[in-house]
Amino acid sequence: MGKISEPVEKHTVYRKETINLIPSENIMTKSSRHLLCSDIVHRYVNLHRVYGGTNYSDKIIEETRRIAKKSLKQNSRL
Repeated sequence: MGKISEPVEKHTVYRKETINLIPSENIMTKSSRHLLCSDIVHRYVNLHRVYGGTNYSDKIIEETRRIAKKSLKQNSRL
């Protein structure tokens, strides 16, 4: 992993020390990176109620929909 980890770390340091004018080049917050690295990210989503054990992902989906609707000021279904 050393041959992969080292350039990744150097890239991270480089991006933190530059002014990124393109939004996709901005550094994510630690809390965002933490969430995207959690185990739940690669688990099934249970939109059609096929899989069991997805109550936490269901809650996440519900909350993100609520936040999206609020931020978009819409009452329609996402």
